[in-house]
Amino acid sequence: MHLEQGVVNDGLPVTVSGVLTPDLISTAPITGQAIISSTGVAVQLSSGTLTNGVIITAFSNNTAPIVIGGSGVTNTINGSGNGYILEAGASVSMAVDNPSRIYINGTSGDFISFCGS
Repeated sequence: MHLEQGVVNDGLPVTVSGVLTPDLISTAPITGQAIISSTGVAVQLSSGTLTNGVIITAFSNNTAPIVIGGSGVTNTINGSGNGYILEAGASVSMAVDNPSRIYINGTSGDFISFCGS
């Protein structure tokens, strides 16, 4: 929403007072990598407390897409699978409170990196 003193973008009056300050994160970001050790076997991301979610990036030289989901995520990429397909080099953000809620599946040797706060 665009906000100016006295007017919001839809024309309704508004009063602005004080100073808006962002909440800063007082802890280091949570970062890590996870590798598919066996094709078709889901791998859980490491644990940590998040406030703003996590960004997951598939390594650009992966041989196949990574599939992201819950503990039962499969490596099925044909329209009947149960996960989010992440192509090599692509990224996705997810609003989770802990990276360990996320599992990846794919081809042995392919991996992701992640960063959250």
